[in-house]
Amino acid sequence: MIFIPAEVMVGPIVRDYQEPSIEDCAPDEEYFSCGWCEPSCSNPSPSCPIKVCTRGCLCRPHLLRHHSGHCVEAKDCYPQKCKAQNEEYVCRYGCELRCDTRVCIRPRTCVLGCHCKIGLIRDTANGMCVTRDKCSNSIERSNTTVDFKN
Repeated sequence: MIFIPAEVMVGPIVRDYQEPSIEDCAPDEEYFSCGWCEPSCSNPSPSCPIKVCTRGCLCRPHLLRHHSGHCVEAKDCYPQKCKAQNEEYVCRYGCELRCDTRVCIRPRTCVLGCHCKIGLIRDTANGMCVTRDKCSNSIERSNTTVDFKN
C-alpha cells in the first residue's frame, strides 16, 4: 500500500487564519503571546495542563468568556429575565433603534442587557418594544429612516 499525502492529491492546504494581534483585542481583553487556559461561563475554573500556551486575546482578570465570545462578569454569564416578552437578554454591538432616534452611534464593545427582539424598536414614550408602525412618536410613524454612524 502506498501512502500519498493529502497535499499531493488536492494541492497545498491554504490557511487563511491569522493570529490575533494586540490591536485586535477588545477593551476587556489583553493580548498574550503565551497565556493560560481561559475561564469561561461554562467552565469558570478550568484545570489546565502545565504546558498549555494560548496566544491571543484573553479576557482580563476576573472576567469570563461568555458563549457569545465576549468577556463578562460572572453575574452576566447566565440568561437574565427581561421585564417584557418582546425583549431578550443578549450582547449586541449594534444600537438599539428607538422611535425618536434618527442617528445611531455604534458602540465599540457589545452591550449586554435586555434589548428589543430583532424586528422591533424601543418606543421611548412607554419603554416598550414595538413594530415601527406602533410608535407613539410621529417622527417614526412618518417612515423616516435611521442613519448609522461608524
